[in-house]
Amino acid sequence: MNGCFECYMLMCVMHLCFAIDFVICVLGFASGVPFIDACLFRLKQKKESLSNKKIWTRRSTILPEYINNYVRIYNGKTFVRVKITEGKVGHKFGEFAFTRKGRVKTALVKGRGKTKK
Repeated sequence: MNGCFECYMLMCVMHLCFAIDFVICVLGFASGVPFIDACLFRLKQKKESLSNKKIWTRRSTILPEYINNYVRIYNGKTFVRVKITEGKVGHKFGEFAFTRKGRVKTALVKGRGKTKK
């Protein structure tokens, strides 16, 4: 009888762990806690303003405390100035500073290009 009770308790614990993992996945956080770099965490603790600060950590999560501030995010070459709004909370800083140039699509100039006859 004692062995069956231990098996039952083990199954309950496994079921509870599965339920917790499912909730974490639904919320969108792999580990349950958003990543914040140490320098940004220190700024948050000191209640220091983030306005116009240079940020090299593209992998850090944008927190609600940063709303209505301008930050400069490094894209590998220059710093891109970005305003933090409510819609950007929960995303990563790197999502808003593109690292590649967009390809310019130009229309065919008259007289150039192939034409069908």
